[in-house]
Amino acid sequence: MEKKPMGLQLVGLDLVFYVHKTRYSKHIFDHAKYYSICFMDQEHKNQLGYFGRVSGRDENKMEKCGMTVNNQDVAPYFEESSVVILCKVMGKSDFDQKSVDENVYEWYQEEGVHSQYYGEIVKVLVKDHK
Repeated sequence: MEKKPMGLQLVGLDLVFYVHKTRYSKHIFDHAKYYSICFMDQEHKNQLGYFGRVSGRDENKMEKCGMTVNNQDVAPYFEESSVVILCKVMGKSDFDQKSVDENVYEWYQEEGVHSQYYGEIVKVLVKDHK
């Protein structure tokens, strides 16, 4: 599937995402220099559900999901994505439990809070719907 750079200028902006410390993907992001955020159309709902149900500790989800991984850019992404945002890792930090609102903190008392990863958007790809 051909991807074209997005007309809207997002390159240079920051993107922040959060990963819980118990997730297998955390160790991947802790060592990554770049990452991708992939947005999918509704037709890929089953594959996305699979990613939420199965841990990468148990099997290679990239191989078993039935989608095509593109490794030709700074970070891997799925060819089937309608939008791909490629980011350079700029930093990481863990939430300080004392700085989280007490109502929010209740959610994290058992397993702790998330790590947050900061990235600079270096490229945005959009599916060509021709």
